[in-house]
Amino acid sequence: MRKRVSNLTLFIVLFYILILSGCAQNEKQAVTTNKITDNSKAVLLAKEIYAQEKAKGTDFSNGPCIANPIEQMPDWVVDIAHSPRQAVDNLPENQCSAFSQRKASHFVELDESGNLINSY
Repeated sequence: MRKRVSNLTLFIVLFYILILSGCAQNEKQAVTTNKITDNSKAVLLAKEIYAQEKAKGTDFSNGPCIANPIEQMPDWVVDIAHSPRQAVDNLPENQCSAFSQRKASHFVELDESGNLINSY
C-alpha cells in the first residue's frame, strides 16, 4: 500500500510539473506573439501627440510637423498633412526637418483630424 501511495504521489507531482511547464510555455508564446511593432507604437504615440497639440489649440491647417522627432522614438517624426495632399504640405517649414535631414528614418503622417494617412 505504501509503495502504491508513493507511486501515485510521484505521478501526480510529475503530472502537475508537466502541466505547469506547458502553461508557462504558452504564456511566453502569447507574450511574444502579442508584441507591438515599432510602426504600431509610433502611430499610437503620434495620435497621443496629436491629442495633446489639439488640446493646446494648435492650428493644423498648414500641415505642421508636431513631433520632430517623437521623444520616445527618436527615429520617428509626426507630420500633419491634408488628405488629399495640398501644396502647403510640401513646404519645408511644414515638414519635419529631422526626416528631411535624415536624422530620423521613419514618419507618421496624420490628417488634420488626427487620422492616419501613412506611416513607414
